[in-house]
Amino acid sequence: SVITCGRCSRACRRNAQQGRERLLRMRELANGRQAQAMIIVCALLAYATVLLGTFVYDDVHAVRDNVAIRALSNIPCFYFDVDLFSSIDCRMYRPVVLTSYAIDYAVGQGAAWTFKLTNLILHASVAVALYHVMARLKASPSAALLSACLFAAHPLASEAVNTLSGRSELGVALGLLLGLLAHERARTQLRWALATTLCALLACGCKELG
Repeated sequence: SVITCGRCSRACRRNAQQGRERLLRMRELANGRQAQAMIIVCALLAYATVLLGTFVYDDVHAVRDNVAIRALSNIPCFYFDVDLFSSIDCRMYRPVVLTSYAIDYAVGQGAAWTFKLTNLILHASVAVALYHVMARLKASPSAALLSACLFAAHPLASEAVNTLSGRSELGVALGLLLGLLAHERARTQLRWALATTLCALLACGCKELG
């Protein structure tokens, strides 16, 4: 009976420990979601007005007057023909960006706000990804959150968010940050190594310097 009681005691302690660990993970998950929500709110408060904007600067020839993005059937061609990047003689290899333009055009029939909305979503996603990278690098939760919120609201990002041609910068940043997150896990799982490669390709497909 003494042995039985000892086993029961150890089992109870083990179950209690597992329960505490599950509770801690649930709290961390909840805190992470709250942090992500705060980061997204910061991005929206700082840049929601971009939805009221129109095509400016390079957006005119790369998006507004670019007939290539007006048909989703052209998407495969973006990955082979650099002449489709612009309505003028401006040859660049950014197929992922062109693909996103084509999808935006199909959704909004060329309305500027649909393109701007995608930029805003990408910017918020980059800020959230930055938060997770800092957390993986063992930054304190408050430091990671403060840094990501500062990035989300900082005016230095205004050109990348406001101009559609700046989407290449957002795409590169998102691809690199997601790649870092995947690479950290790739040490133990092959699928994350493949994910790292895909993220690198995403970055390169957004800008030649990706």
